[in-house]
Amino acid sequence: MHIVDGKHVVYAFKPDMEPVLTVEDGALVTFESNDCFYQQVTSNEDVLDSIDHDRLNPATGPVFVEGAQPGDLLKVDIMAIDVAEQGVAAVVPGEGSLKEEAEEKVVRVIPIVDGAAEYLGLRIPLKPMIGVIGVAPTDEDGPCPTDTPYKHGGNMDTHDIRKGSTLYLPVSQPGALFALGDCHALM
Repeated sequence: MHIVDGKHVVYAFKPDMEPVLTVEDGALVTFESNDCFYQQVTSNEDVLDSIDHDRLNPATGPVFVEGAQPGDLLKVDIMAIDVAEQGVAAVVPGEGSLKEEAEEKVVRVIPIVDGAAEYLGLRIPLKPMIGVIGVAPTDEDGPCPTDTPYKHGGNMDTHDIRKGSTLYLPVSQPGALFALGDCHALM
């Protein structure tokens, strides 16, 4: 088993990314990911306008997969998603599902206890999923910011990318150069 430390991050999927790890095809790899704010929000008093927006949606990696060549498909099996002891939720006027209701930017740190998020007296069951997952794009398509979905993957934010899922990504560069991040306890 291989482990990729969460300090190795990219903010764009690029054709020429330098891999932090090389693995054989079929290897098991654990990615230590970061939250979408790269741990810049640590309390309810933090202000979204004061964080470094160039450090949003980091993806841990990339990993070079031996034998992966342009034209191949990289098969990614999601074996497990472990969540942190707390999560962060943000509401921004004009964005997201509460865009019409939000009057100001608000951030909340939410504790995770015994498989549930605890917020305002509610226990909300977790549905862990991966928000950002992808490979290096073609020379013509790249670079692609990690907050954008495209042919290579990217920020897809779908419940379909969860434990037990299999994702197929088109390989455009030797080694695929795979990275992931922005894991959600629930969305």
